[in-house]
Amino acid sequence: MGGGGGMGMGGFRGIALGSGTRMGGSGNLTTSEADFGKAFDPRVLGRLWRYAAPFKLRIWAGIVLLLINTLASVVNPLIPGLAINEITKHNQTGLFWMCFFFLVNNTILWLSQFQQVYQMTWVGQHALYRVASDMFHHVASLSLTFFDENETGRVMARMQNDVTVLQQVLSNGMISIFGSFLSLIGIMVFLFVLQWELALLVSISIPVMTIALWVWQRTARRAFLRARDSISEVNATIQENVSGARVIQSLTRERQNSHNFERVNDKNMQANVHAGKVTAFIQPLVAVVSAIALAVAVFVGGLMVRSGALELGFLVSYALYINRFFDPIRDMTQQYSNMQRATVAAERIFEILDWPQDVADAPDAQELTSGRGEIEFRDVHFGYKEGVEVLHGLDIHVKPGEHVAFVGPTGAGKTTVISLLARFYDVTGGAVLVDGHDVRDITMQSLRSQMGIVLQDPFIFSGTIRGNIAFGKPDATDAEVETAARAVGVHDLIMRMEKGYDTRVLPNGANLSLGQRQLTPRSSSRTVCLLCGTPTASS
Repeated sequence: MGGGGGMGMGGFRGIALGSGTRMGGSGNLTTSEADFGKAFDPRVLGRLWRYAAPFKLRIWAGIVLLLINTLASVVNPLIPGLAINEITKHNQTGLFWMCFFFLVNNTILWLSQFQQVYQMTWVGQHALYRVASDMFHHVASLSLTFFDENETGRVMARMQNDVTVLQQVLSNGMISIFGSFLSLIGIMVFLFVLQWELALLVSISIPVMTIALWVWQRTARRAFLRARDSISEVNATIQENVSGARVIQSLTRERQNSHNFERVNDKNMQANVHAGKVTAFIQPLVAVVSAIALAVAVFVGGLMVRSGALELGFLVSYALYINRFFDPIRDMTQQYSNMQRATVAAERIFEILDWPQDVADAPDAQELTSGRGEIEFRDVHFGYKEGVEVLHGLDIHVKPGEHVAFVGPTGAGKTTVISLLARFYDVTGGAVLVDGHDVRDITMQSLRSQMGIVLQDPFIFSGTIRGNIAFGKPDATDAEVETAARAVGVHDLIMRMEKGYDTRVLPNGANLSLGQRQLTPRSSSRTVCLLCGTPTASS
């Protein structure tokens, strides 16, 4: 291992253990996706509120606008009925004022709805931004055990798909349900005021719809859970096949992998078709119940008009109110569906946000500033699975300036030793010391900034070659970047490219050869090759 200003490491690679290997962990995302609580969890909604709470003024503005919009919406069907009554009375002035009020009311309806939707969408998007930022920061800082046991596709599904689904409840979901409920109450009041006997007949449909919704939501929740689980499996399969395209083609596995994906994709299709079927069932049911209630009201109300017990205009308003009466019910069923999806998505997001750090800085951790390069493994024990040790009482002492090579067959523990030195994992026994300090007593940032890590399978970020070389030291000067490139013999190769150090590279260096990717040096803030012009050493 290189001494002096830094310590070089070669051959480091990630360790894929599969699910269930976390020592003392809390499971993995695969097993937890189908294990959630009730649809409306107050704890989940309370946590979501904390993301929206900084925008209380806009939320209150949205609520006030919602109340204005609801009132205008409830009054709207009454005005045409009043206008018809004025027609039957041959009152031209009254007819004019009814038409004028109708236009004013609809203008208020339009303006209030526009502003209410805008304000709540603004709040929702800003809250969503905070959720996504928290997720990214948390996932970026999670220990490697999290990535060892969870497929990248499943993590991506939660960071992308679930955050998108959550937009429903953060933007307009909760307030829309509240508005629909107020509309339903307002319409019921007007129905009883206009003709209480007809209102009682219409009210019979309410328990029918309530029972139907209760039965439906139980089936719908299970369907939505299966759909969310299946899309995560699809994403994981796609990510694995895209990342491993080179291996798949070299082993002529294209056909078999396509069959495997078709199976997973078919499962996702069936789950979503079933979810769509469940969702589609409730809307026609509402329409049928609405039609029956309207037919009964028109027939009975028509008899009342003939007998003089009800004015014709009020019967027209009554018919309009019955149509409007079922609109809030349709809206609430749709919003309930969205809320189910959003609550499930929120639970899945918070599971990641609550994922504990297996390796974290101690509260009193100190900065490592010496950088002499003395390393000691003192009676180190370690295992990835509880009860299965990989290292048994390992003792190593490397003095500053010494170069040490670890040689052994696959699985001998070479990568494990380097991983423990960088504190990607914590030892289960003994101690790893750098410059006399236990790595658990110093900050991980200061520890890793002393190291230059050469990956077995280097990852190239999208951007320029210059940006990749200086990835660990964004403030590196052009001279330092060139010195690092010359140190590993890649300067001449870079200069032969179209734009030299400013040549754009695709994600993971897709437009570079494997050899070119391996030669691209990437340095941390204290990497030797940037500070003194010598390459980082490989073990």
